Amino acid sequence: MLARGIDIRQAACCLPGTVIDRNSVKLHLQTAAGQHLCVFNYGVMVFVGMNLRDQGHYLEKIKPCLQDPLGDHPEESIELKVEPGPCRVLFNRLTLPELHPNYIDVLMGSLAHSVVLDRYTSIAETLLKETNRYTDQLEVSGRLSLGGTRLVRVIARVMNVKNRLAANLSLLDNNDLTWEDEVLYRLDKDLRNTFDLNERNRYLREQLAHVKENLELFKDIMQHRESTFLEWIIIALILFEVVHTLLEKF
Repeated sequence: MLARGIDIRQAACCLPGTVIDRNSVKLHLQTAAGQHLCVFNYGVMVFVGMNLRDQGHYLEKIKPCLQDPLGDHPEESIELKVEPGPCRVLFNRLTLPELHPNYIDVLMGSLAHSVVLDRYTSIAETLLKETNRYTDQLEVSGRLSLGGTRLVRVIARVMNVKNRLAANLSLLDNNDLTWEDEVLYRLDKDLRNTFDLNERNRYLREQLAHVKENLELFKDIMQHRESTFLEWIIIALILFEVVHTLLEKF
């Protein structure tokens, strides 16, 4: 995962290779040497059968197309072998009868989803640790040191993550190709199980739900604190008016 987004249209102009598939979400290319690479608009680039030197060549060419590049680059990999027989998915190993573009397309989609889940799970865990720190503070002192502006920023971060998930993780739906071919369907299902995509997706959403629950608690506390403060101001004003009236009268 290289960035929060990649311009697919620009990538099609920057990257050499034969276009196997192209739409608004991804660009699947095949090189003259039979290698495959796929660029996804949510910031992921996948290589199949390509050595590190060739990968570096394409990584340089894709740089102008990156939108908000990341400082760290989460990675995922699986060993791929080609030999006669059915498709077999074992622990961190995939065996295919041939490097058919449809097989490769399903494989690259699973790898890309796995990397995206790693990225957002890390963000969600960081947010949960941050909010848990304030809940621990509430338990010990009964007070919340999280100010209004800071609370708004944390809420905004969570909403941004949830919005990106809504845009990107909907892609965890089955590849359209798998609905038309039983072999591809089974391959996709086995890869999902190997990478624990469905379980990790559920875990990620649970983490974000916990963060949201904590933030709602903090928001209620902030609103109660502000409401109490306003009530005291109103009481003080009423007392001031009473005292002022009494002084004028006597």
